[in-house]
Amino acid sequence: MDREKIKRILIGILPGLIVAGLVVAANTYYDLDLGKVIINEVTKIFGMFETTATTTLATVSGQVGIATTTLSRTLTVSGDVLVSSGIIEGANLEQLRLGVNNDLVEVLRGGGGPYIVCDSSGNCAGNYSYAAATGTQNYLAKFTATSTLATSVVYELNEKIGIGTTSPQYTLDVSGNLRASLSLTAGINVETLSSDKTLTPGQDKMFQWLDPNGANRAITLSTSTAKAGDKFVIRNNDDYTLHYYLQIKQGDTTLDYIYAQSIREYIFDGTNWVAGDVGTGVNSDYNVAIGYGASGYFQGVAIGHEAKGYEDGTAIGVSARGELRGAAVGEQARGDNYGAAIGRWAKGYDFGAAVGASAKGMRYGAALGYYAGYKLDETADRYNVLLGAYSGYQLTTGMGNIAIGYRAGYDSTYSPTTGSYNILIGYNAWTPATDTSRFLNIGGLIFGTNLSTTTNTISTGNVGIGTTTP
Repeated sequence: MDREKIKRILIGILPGLIVAGLVVAANTYYDLDLGKVIINEVTKIFGMFETTATTTLATVSGQVGIATTTLSRTLTVSGDVLVSSGIIEGANLEQLRLGVNNDLVEVLRGGGGPYIVCDSSGNCAGNYSYAAATGTQNYLAKFTATSTLATSVVYELNEKIGIGTTSPQYTLDVSGNLRASLSLTAGINVETLSSDKTLTPGQDKMFQWLDPNGANRAITLSTSTAKAGDKFVIRNNDDYTLHYYLQIKQGDTTLDYIYAQSIREYIFDGTNWVAGDVGTGVNSDYNVAIGYGASGYFQGVAIGHEAKGYEDGTAIGVSARGELRGAAVGEQARGDNYGAAIGRWAKGYDFGAAVGASAKGMRYGAALGYYAGYKLDETADRYNVLLGAYSGYQLTTGMGNIAIGYRAGYDSTYSPTTGSYNILIGYNAWTPATDTSRFLNIGGLIFGTNLSTTTNTISTGNVGIGTTTP
């Protein structure tokens, strides 16, 4: 009986079909059209070529199984799934594409573009993460192959990175040498101070450009967290015409003074902060100060312990002082107000010049020689010219004297002290008394009196040979 006959018979006889057992169509290629078929539950369906009752499709409580009767999801498949179109779509238009566009896998956002793409060579790109390895806690990982991770030498602890160390104290702490093909740079703090300041390694920047802002300021270098090799470079950023200093301290100990536009470098040696250089000014700076407590400002130069070079002045030597276009060279030498002094304790100021230890060529005067003019009063202009060791030694307030020769005017009895306008030439040249004035002595042989001190005026005095009272 052919298919059409069976169909007509069943349609004519049955308003519907209720099946209590199996419905089997085996070894036939014809369709079975039952019209309206109500099946409360399909427990097994197997195909026409099955020789055993192998389950092909099963449903239980709204779940479907393929090649399995153990259902755990809406669709459970036991075996491989072949997707001919290569696309699986989600509820919000997300797509998983397999083998599309010659890619192994594509993951697309709902309504958007590619999220992850793995091409035919297995190279993946997009927004994803992947890590599969074992390592040591706190150490950063490194790739030892294209897909193999291992432990590196980089260590992270409390948001600090250590290289070669597991106890980093700084943002980056390296145990070993650093090398840069160009340069290593550190932060700089440019600040106008309103009070004293404490600098702490690891917290404050290495370079400190500090303006005292109208007052002397104390800068304390902390040792509490300092490590050997920590460094600060400090510059007094004040105007070069001003004299306010930065007092550098460690605890209660003063290490140094930094004057306007001078720079110092300090390095922690593990116990104390020590100077790292001589602290010269740089580039367009007008001042130079070298030495502990040396100060040079307003185009001043000071070289030496406590040397002072102010207002175009130059001072070289321990406690030397050169001010107001003056120059001083030697320990405690003083060359002020267009004066010049060369030698230990030499004084040449107020347009004066002094050369020699303890020489005084001051107040429009000149002194050349050891202790020349040593006792001169410094409160008024004197105009003396003294050449030779101890020349004019006894002069105090005497003015306009000329003494040439070793110890000319040195004797305490026969040398001018208050006397003025004398000319003494020769070894141990002298005057009759300490208040003698306008007197000439050449070698103790030729004497003159009443010397003229007025331009184009002939003296009314006398000249004697072998007598002091011609």
